[in-house]
Amino acid sequence: LQMQLHYLPLIDALFAETNPIPVKCAMAAMGFGTDTVRLPLVTLEEGHRQNLLSLMRQEGLVD
Repeated sequence: LQMQLHYLPLIDALFAETNPIPVKCAMAAMGFGTDTVRLPLVTLEEGHRQNLLSLMRQEGLVD
């Protein structure tokens, strides 16, 4: 339970928008592929992207 609560903000950020948008953004930040998606999807909103990347930095997932 402690681990789940620790990662809850990151989990919430990964579900801030319709999947696979946040997951693709996270994977691209780690060097796996790109964050481009096909229509009708669009890239992650800038505010959500900044939040996700900030949380990933806190966890040491990206530089």
